[in-house]
Amino acid sequence: MEIDFGNFADFRLKKPVGNMMENDEEDVKNVKNALFFAGHRKDPAQNGIIEQETDDGIRSFQKAKKLKDDGYLLPGGETEEALNKQPLIGFHNPPIWLGAVEIKETNERKKAILENKPARFIISENSDAKDEKPFHEFELFSEVNAHKETYESTAKKYSVDPDLVKAIAYMETTHGRYDSINPMKKSIRPMNVHKVFWKDLGYSDAQLNNAEENIDAGTRIIRGISSRVPNATIRQIATLYQNLSAEKVSDYGARVDRIYKEKPWLKE
Repeated sequence: MEIDFGNFADFRLKKPVGNMMENDEEDVKNVKNALFFAGHRKDPAQNGIIEQETDDGIRSFQKAKKLKDDGYLLPGGETEEALNKQPLIGFHNPPIWLGAVEIKETNERKKAILENKPARFIISENSDAKDEKPFHEFELFSEVNAHKETYESTAKKYSVDPDLVKAIAYMETTHGRYDSINPMKKSIRPMNVHKVFWKDLGYSDAQLNNAEENIDAGTRIIRGISSRVPNATIRQIATLYQNLSAEKVSDYGARVDRIYKEKPWLKE
């Protein structure tokens, strides 16, 4: 596929873009590439023509940003501004999923993470995913504040949001202490890393039983997932952290997202 980025690195519209608009060819290419980087278009620009996929992508992006989903952009308008604020937009430092093949199979996804290969993990939203606190979630089991500095320093090391790491750790440590009473445990807290599934990360059992090494392993997994999901959300990343084969957001992902927003560890 030939990718024409035009002047995307300095993306500003000259004319309105959208169905039945003036549609300068270079503007349309820039909008298509912006939508691609934002995860609202399957492929980057191959031409400067408005088609159904572009109209759908504009409307999808507008809905995601809670803008009026009218399907067009105006120079200096709110949709153009929102596209330019996308954290993954940037020609000079493209994300690892850019132009990569979509992978669905669990072991292939794991292999892409372990071998640090470009890949695209597509996971759809799910309005039915529930974020309510379950009866078996006990704040007193939380191991977030006990290792606060480690979460923050490790997140910085791997360029990951520290509150995302903490939210997943909170989820994993407040849902019972099954790992501490089961001598045959396969998942180890605080990040609940599955020692068999992720053995090729290179951590020994002893290392995974050390909180700092365990947090390092979990954060590496989070980084591997988030860098392969276009315009990744907390819900999507957390869902895949629990189930790498997932194709839509789960209750787990929705709950982690709520924990991320509420930050209950600040009340401990």
